Amino acid sequence: MKKIWVAVMLMVSVSCANALPSAEFRLCVQRAGSKDVQRSVCYQQEMAVQDARLNRAYQAVMKGSSSVDKVALRQHQRSWIRQRDNECKEELGGETVINSRCVMEKTDQRADELESKLSY
Repeated sequence: MKKIWVAVMLMVSVSCANALPSAEFRLCVQRAGSKDVQRSVCYQQEMAVQDARLNRAYQAVMKGSSSVDKVALRQHQRSWIRQRDNECKEELGGETVINSRCVMEKTDQRADELESKLSY
């Protein structure tokens, strides 16, 4: 069985400042410059921020849902997690790795989707 490593796959041609939501993330990446290890830390921190945001939105939607809707939402969320993880896998040096940028962006998108279901 191959080990799955969480890895940051930096895409030099894509501007991070336009793709990601957190000002702290943009500042972190700017300070890291071209240092991959420091940039990796930025991605990991932003991934945690987006994951927490997703969890808050999911819990809020669950709280306002009927029992039937809760079951459906739970099933959909579990399916989405499997799909996200599968889509974000890459081969690198003979190992399967998880592209942190991909996970972070998909998590951000899912949080947006769930937040749009909330009536503020």
